[in-house]
Amino acid sequence: MNCKKLLVTSMILASAVLCASQSFAAEPIKAQVSKNYVDISRMIEYNNYEDADKLLKEILTANPNDLDAKALKLMSEAKQWKLAPAQAELDKLLKKYPNNPQFHYAQGLVYLMRETSSDVEYIKNITNLSNAAIQEFVTAVGLDSTYYQAYNAMGVATLKLGNKKDAQDLFNVALKINPEFAPAYDNLGNIAMIDGDLDQAEKYYLESIKYNSHNPTSMYHMGQVEARRGDYTKALTWLNHSLHINPQSSPGWNLQGELYLKQGNQAAAINSFKKAKYVKPENFRPYVNLAGVYENRSDHEFAMEELKTAIILNPNYKEGIFRVANMSLETKKYQQALEYYSRLLGDGT
Repeated sequence: MNCKKLLVTSMILASAVLCASQSFAAEPIKAQVSKNYVDISRMIEYNNYEDADKLLKEILTANPNDLDAKALKLMSEAKQWKLAPAQAELDKLLKKYPNNPQFHYAQGLVYLMRETSSDVEYIKNITNLSNAAIQEFVTAVGLDSTYYQAYNAMGVATLKLGNKKDAQDLFNVALKINPEFAPAYDNLGNIAMIDGDLDQAEKYYLESIKYNSHNPTSMYHMGQVEARRGDYTKALTWLNHSLHINPQSSPGWNLQGELYLKQGNQAAAINSFKKAKYVKPENFRPYVNLAGVYENRSDHEFAMEELKTAIILNPNYKEGIFRVANMSLETKKYQQALEYYSRLLGDGT
């Protein structure tokens, strides 16, 4: 089934849920895991993986065949980029339990997380991964029409394919089922940001934080809002809150560094960019930012090393190739200059 057919299927299901929203409002929200595990599910939603994993280990030690706990463990692994073990387990579980919506949801998450992989093969197949993720989420909501997490995740995959309207509808379906689901508000805020509506984006992000006061993602996005407004002090305040909760955010450290640069604090910016690299070495942006700082200080050797790594991560980064060629010429590394100029002309390897 191609992507368009999958989206049509998902929107038909979404429309059915929207039409029935009044009946959902009159009933308790159906959890996708047993009530005993709602707290663990929220821990995973709030990025509190350490505590969630500890509790899941205890449960699965006592009962290795607990499917709800297995599903939550897979979701936690996927969100922590532990994709290989999650996929190995899913291959077995989906074969044995093909009608379990939680396992299909977890499989969809694995596909989504693959899109941020540094593996070139996955990078080349981002569209196919999005389509595969959507198919899994469609299956999940087909098996459980109240699976609001799957509608939300389907919206994320749909937005990555450039379809804002359908993505927005899917996020709203998730909120019709669970009006307190913070990630859906955050995703609606992202659409507002794409449209350049900072005030609307702020409303959605603050709504997300209202329902999850320890929400590092929405705090990071509030930092982006304030940065676009030019209020770097407020932006840094939001980012500091976000990084305190989730210090493993490479984009967070990178944006912090960019804001320090705006304030003229190069030393702090360098420190932030280095942290961004350490947390996620395959993140391209902090290498480029560090190169810019070093180049402005005429530290050409350091600048070139950062740019060379950025080029490895993104071989199509023409500006970086050009900058390395120019700095090589300036530092009298003529052979290296020739090599990089040749790459721009398509003659180099």
